[in-house]
Amino acid sequence: MLLGMSSGFAQAFAHTEYDWAEKPAITKTDRDSSEALEVVLKEKMIVEFYYDPGFNNALLEYFTWHKKIKVNSSNAIQRNNKVYISMNRAIELIDAKARVIKPNGEVTEFKKENIKDVSDLEAQGAYKFFAIEGAELGSEIEFLYTTKRIPSYSGRRISFQKDVPVEAAGFELYAPKNLRFGFKSYNGLTEVLPDTTDKKRMVYKMADTRIEAMDEEKYAPYQRSLMRLEFKLDENVSTSSNAVTSYAKAAQSIYQNLHPKLSKSDLKRVKKLSKELKLNGSEEEKVRKIESYIKRNIAVYESLGEDYLEIPRILDDKITNQNGLMTLFMAMFKEHNIKYKVVLTCDRNEALFDKDFESYANLQEYFFYFPDMDKFLALGEEL
Repeated sequence: MLLGMSSGFAQAFAHTEYDWAEKPAITKTDRDSSEALEVVLKEKMIVEFYYDPGFNNALLEYFTWHKKIKVNSSNAIQRNNKVYISMNRAIELIDAKARVIKPNGEVTEFKKENIKDVSDLEAQGAYKFFAIEGAELGSEIEFLYTTKRIPSYSGRRISFQKDVPVEAAGFELYAPKNLRFGFKSYNGLTEVLPDTTDKKRMVYKMADTRIEAMDEEKYAPYQRSLMRLEFKLDENVSTSSNAVTSYAKAAQSIYQNLHPKLSKSDLKRVKKLSKELKLNGSEEEKVRKIESYIKRNIAVYESLGEDYLEIPRILDDKITNQNGLMTLFMAMFKEHNIKYKVVLTCDRNEALFDKDFESYANLQEYFFYFPDMDKFLALGEEL
């Protein structure tokens, strides 16, 4: 985490000043027709970085998400009958509320006490959720929540376009005065601009933007075609740190993480596995056998901790995280003197690698390149 100077004044937070309408009313739009079976009336995300005195002035983050959806079909009601709150990186759920506004003006509210927990939603970690009840055709489902969490500032990607129209999509980022952020909008999304009226913080805003729906087409790169925003920390002026987020710095950190010193028990299990697989033949045949065994037998869950980096545990439990998977592959390659290079890029279905905007969001997919064979092995692709 970045450490910085603690401020001498009480910090003001955008999320404490932001709220939904006290007396809600049904929203009228030109999309109120049978063709608009679901409309996102409002979507606002607020990201606030700050130095927390309760955590030794470490940099933390408040994340606020406000969304209001009009449901004009049974399918739309079904799609929005739960509001999920990711607890990934979360330290605390600060506040959460939801409500249903019926066409006749009747309002049903769901408060923090109504939240339920799910320990591991589709292998994506812990979530909390509201079960939304009482919505009918023409209702509006609205939620607003704020979490306090470990910060993520090395490259974030947010898609604002969906398969339904969005009336108003907005974004705001607040940070201490010493931190400078970089932003890039893709596929025609409104640019994020600095707001210089606030003298105590760095403030960046994307004005409310009306976005048309984009239907998914067969064989078309849907996710990467959506209007999206990416942002990252560029500079810490208090430490004269430029290019805080860069591919060069990422390469150094990733190399260290991917090359842990293997223990005797690690090496022993690698040799045992090699004998079991009977790795004879050409280099390519060995690589294919290693790939086949690992991909068919080892499941990957990113929510697993560092204890799943140990090769004996990986092979015994048949599960690990991405770093553990890489460790196992590389240990097997080294055991058989197979030359390789690690390649990092992004999922081409989500985005094209951007060499000019150096965001760690572009460094999510691992490949191995084998120079003697001039071939690649993709970890994320099934056999």
